[in-house]
This record gives sequence, structure tokens and C-alpha cells, in this order.
Amino acid sequence: MTKARDLADLGNKTSLDEINDAYDAGALSNRNLIINGAMQVAQRGTSVTGQTGSDVLTVDRFRGHGSGATFNMSQQAVTLGGESGLPIQFTKFLRYNATTGANNCGVWQTVEDVTRVQGTHTLSFYAKGTNPAGGVISIDIRQWFGSGGSSELDDDTRTFSVTSTWQKFTFTTTPTVAGKTIGTSSYYRPFFKQPASDNGSAAWTLDITGVQLEVGDTATPFEHRSYGEELAACQRYCYVIQQQGNYANSNASACNGTYYSASSFYGVLVFPTTMRVTPTMAVPTVTNGYRLYSATGADLRDGTGFDIQSANKDNFCIYVPNVSSTAGFGGWMELIVAGAKFTFDAEL
Repeated sequence: MTKARDLADLGNKTSLDEINDAYDAGALSNRNLIINGAMQVAQRGTSVTGQTGSDVLTVDRFRGHGSGATFNMSQQAVTLGGESGLPIQFTKFLRYNATTGANNCGVWQTVEDVTRVQGTHTLSFYAKGTNPAGGVISIDIRQWFGSGGSSELDDDTRTFSVTSTWQKFTFTTTPTVAGKTIGTSSYYRPFFKQPASDNGSAAWTLDITGVQLEVGDTATPFEHRSYGEELAACQRYCYVIQQQGNYANSNASACNGTYYSASSFYGVLVFPTTMRVTPTMAVPTVTNGYRLYSATGADLRDGTGFDIQSANKDNFCIYVPNVSSTAGFGGWMELIVAGAKFTFDAEL
């Protein structure tokens, strides 16, 4: 009831000076439009090297982009006890390291549905590292109006420079969708990159955390959400089932199912949350990494031949051929070797 009274007392007041301790009272929760801004969740893995393409590779929702560059990406741990310039509450950050720079290489996150970001918004974040050849990093704000929608709009006029010490950066934008046609899969995207005009190939590194996008012209303190909250939000875009390591009880149960025939298995898995779109599935080839169980015994597999028979945003049915059991028997699949995993991807 205390927080409810705090909110009621605010009336129509809007400035942070007027509402005083509303932040401490919890009245400003759920204001950050960025998912995983504290870089806590890394379902796909914690590091990659020698990349040249464009994909979400480590920290969830943050896409590394090559554009002619070669880069490494990793989830890094903040030094225990804290680091200068960074609030003590942060424990993780994302490192984007262009080993060979190129204009327009960098890292971005898309905010699903461009209509969610209208009017004055403030983007804030903490960063350190080394600068590209031209001496600055730019922020390209893109409004993508979706497939079948109006042409995208880009604004890359904002720049900042990093040092070896953490600094907080704040930028204000005022996007609008007035007069636009909105298609499918629209988004708003802040992109931290080597500027389009900087053609230098020098290596550079961006360490970044505490990324927040919120309504208004003022950057409030970063909204720290629990790992569980961030994971649940990330799983709308990516869901990973994987073996947890070479130790007792580390196997991961992937799905339950039925032997449709003596030589074919169908398993069903329900996603923990409704995904953005029907996802694609990736299954790494791992020798004897996958094991099917039934009353007749176990069947070791390397991951090849697995196929989605039917899928939607809530569940999938996987088909495994060339098995050996009895038609009508129940069974289940486990991932039993490190590196064995299913990745379901529905990223923008």
C-alpha cells in the first residue's frame, strides 16, 4: 500500500525534481525498453572470435555487426569490488573488439515495434575502451517501419569518445511515426558503431553496460532487474536447451515423445514463453551428444537428421529418423555431452 500511496500522491507531476523520491519508492519500475541492458544473460555462449558477419552471438539481444570488419565479442565480468566510474551494482558487461576496424561495424539492440518509442526518450549507458581510427564512436538511431512499411530513417549524428575508465553517456531523441506506414517486424534500434565516415582499419574496443532507453528527457538511475526477469524477456527471442557440463546430473532433458514407428521418434517441447515468431532451430553436431531413451534401451546420436515436423511460437515437434525401438513406446531425449544443445532463434 505504501507504493500505491506514493503513486497517488504524485498526481499529474512529471519532472524528477517534483516527484523527488518516486524512484526510491519503486514508482519508476519497468521503464527500461532495453532488454538485458546489464548484460547478465548470454544463452548462446560467453565469447566468440574472428567474426565477420552480423548476428546475436553472445550476450542476448545484442547483435555484433562486421560490415567489413573482423571482431570478437564476449560477456565480461566486472572486477569484484567494482571498477572506477561504474556503479557497484553492475557485475557484467559486453565487450565488442574490432580487431580490424571498418566503418559501420559495431553492436546494436532492436526494440520490437517502432511505435513503442515515440516522443522524447533518453538513451543512457556506461562505456569504456579504445576509439576507432577517427577518434569517436557514433550512435545510429534507426526507425525501421517493418516489411511493407515506410522506408527506414537513420540518424547517426550523435558521437562519443571512450577512455580506459568507465563513463556514463546520455543522449536524448524525439522519434515520431506520424505519417508512416507500419509493416511487420518493425523496430527502433540504437547502434553503437564506427562512424560511416571513418574508413580506418585500426583496432578498437567498446566495453558497455547499463544500457537504458526510457521515456522523458532525463536519465534516471539504471533499472536493475533480476537475472530471472531478464532471462524470461530474452526467451521471447531465443531459447536454448543445453547440457550443463561434465558432472553428475548435468544432462538436460530436451523433450518427451513417442516412437511413431520402430525407426522414427517424435518429441514435443513447449517453450517457456511465447516467442516473437516461429523460431528456427539449430542443433550442433556433437558425437554421441544426444541420447534417446525408451523401454527397449538407449540410442546415442550426433545431432544429424533432426528435423522440425511442426512448430509455432509456443511449441515444436521434432522428428528423429533411423532409431531402433518399438512403435507406440514412449521415450525422451537428453543432451549428455558439453556442447550438445538446441537453439531456437526468433530474433529481429
